[in-house]
Amino acid sequence: MAYAALTPVGLSAAADASSALAEALRRRVAAAGVGTDRFAALAADIALLDPAPGPCTAGPGPDCPGV
Repeated sequence: MAYAALTPVGLSAAADASSALAEALRRRVAAAGVGTDRFAALAADIALLDPAPGPCTAGPGPDCPGV
């Protein structure tokens, strides 16, 4: 098994990309006229797609070396 970790620069780039994606999605949702109730329903539906957290989701620890 191999583990990898992002460098501080990589973490910053990932955070920037995540923010840019979130902003783009907000603009698309607003432009489509999706109301807050429907948006909440969509968010709940998307949350169902999230797999169970793995050992590295919670951060560094004995089950997630190198993070």
